[in-house]
Amino acid sequence: MEYRDAAGSNVDLVALKRQVEATLNGHKSQLILAGCSKAASCGCRVKVRFNVTFLLSVKNCHVGEYHKEIWLFPKTDRADAASWGESNFDPIPKDPNRYVSLSEMNIVAHECGHLFNYPDEYWAFGGFVHSDYINNGELDFKKADELKLKQTWKMMSTPNLMGSGARRQSAKTRSYYLRYVRQHFSKMTNKTWNIGYEEELVCDENSQIN
Repeated sequence: MEYRDAAGSNVDLVALKRQVEATLNGHKSQLILAGCSKAASCGCRVKVRFNVTFLLSVKNCHVGEYHKEIWLFPKTDRADAASWGESNFDPIPKDPNRYVSLSEMNIVAHECGHLFNYPDEYWAFGGFVHSDYINNGELDFKKADELKLKQTWKMMSTPNLMGSGARRQSAKTRSYYLRYVRQHFSKMTNKTWNIGYEEELVCDENSQIN
């Protein structure tokens, strides 16, 4: 590997930040205090918004404080949470020479999701699915069928960000993606919070995710 003088001309970190944040915040959900005495009119609601900042280090120069170091390569066959490609292989058209830029996929948002502890929602080709789907070291496809319509992590999803949506220009970010945010916030506040939806004016018990 060599440190480069600059990133590629097709890398626009400002535009990439907008794309990633728009995708991660597509959940349109909020945390709602559980057991509030005001019931549906409870005002104890917390909006959840993900913010990312990309700092580009050229020739390994110091760029300030940061949470995670990512290696940025001119091209990669498969990105992960520690290494991204300015151009990434797209397996969908089955063209061995098909590489597309970061802006044409949601790969960076997907990998940022992993940094927020999101599991994969695909299992083929080395996906790391949620532990709910692992039984004695094997994939539990029966469990996948049972949870298919539930508001929880999927074993396999085509439109979702943590599934095949990562390889598309648009990807779905579901409300249950806030599951670990909810758990962390509940621990911080010593209160129990549920996940609700911003567009709802009242709290719908059937739509909450515990």
